[in-house]
Amino acid sequence: MKKIFIILLLIFISCHPNNKDSFQKIPDQKVMEEKVMKEKNIDSLKSFAINFSLSKIDLNEHIELNKFDINFILNSNEYEKENILKDKVLNLILCKLYLYHIENYHQGYDLLSMRKNEAKYLIDYFMVSHKIDKNKIEFLNSARPYDLLGEIKNEDLLDNKLKDVSSKIEFEIKKIMSTNTD
Repeated sequence: MKKIFIILLLIFISCHPNNKDSFQKIPDQKVMEEKVMKEKNIDSLKSFAINFSLSKIDLNEHIELNKFDINFILNSNEYEKENILKDKVLNLILCKLYLYHIENYHQGYDLLSMRKNEAKYLIDYFMVSHKIDKNKIEFLNSARPYDLLGEIKNEDLLDNKLKDVSSKIEFEIKKIMSTNTD
């Protein structure tokens, strides 16, 4: 009887959750589903960028971005041939952010302070694609993507959206400048 009790006790101790050697935590099913459900398609991100409207200063606070695996989309070899498209999508999102800033607050804001969650990958990709060393700057104004746009040559939907946002930014800048000179 003692032997059976000791054997049962050993089995119980070895199976107890506090025993770290024998217990493995099973990941939360909801967390696993969230990771699986993220969009990994550049065309979906493009559609999002075209229809995206901002309501907050910080790009990171736009939870709509969290439905995309932006790190995968921007850095995957799967979309390596579409770097021009990735740049356009990124520029459209960041220029819309700058437009929101100047329309509502008459100034740009620091993109570096927004480097969290999925927004981090957008900002990091922008910095890498424009050879901006994050270790050498302390402030990255949200106007920078607009400043680097340059001449838009192609005539696709994304370019037309970029032109539209660009002209709205120019209008807002002129409006701000005229109120500052009065």
